[in-house]
Amino acid sequence: MDLVNGSNNKGLKDILKKIDDYSKSENKNSSSSSYTLEPQGTYLGIFSSSDSAYENIIGLSIIYKVTETKSDGSKETHFKDYGYASGVKKDGSVDMNKLEKLQFNTTTDLEGLKSYLSNYKLKEYKQ
Repeated sequence: MDLVNGSNNKGLKDILKKIDDYSKSENKNSSSSSYTLEPQGTYLGIFSSSDSAYENIIGLSIIYKVTETKSDGSKETHFKDYGYASGVKKDGSVDMNKLEKLQFNTTTDLEGLKSYLSNYKLKEYKQ
């Protein structure tokens, strides 16, 4: 099964869209702040599954540079990862009904966040 390069990568695209939608919903403009999100990298991990219904478990995360501009003109910038994990069925499709949010991190250290994801066996994924 080639989830990443094969015809079944529709599941990856669906998860990426959910991550993008979620990151935007978490950083909505308000009367006191506006937000700019810039993707800094996408990270993918494929893990063995102990659940017989799945061939693998997939984890997908996007790191965003989040710039908050406050109503007084001051700015704060940090990096945050948003991600989901799900089972990959025997036919290679991603179980979109069983998506689980991954733990999200917020930091000013981009390289530290990349290392954190690497420690959890997620590798940079070029789309």
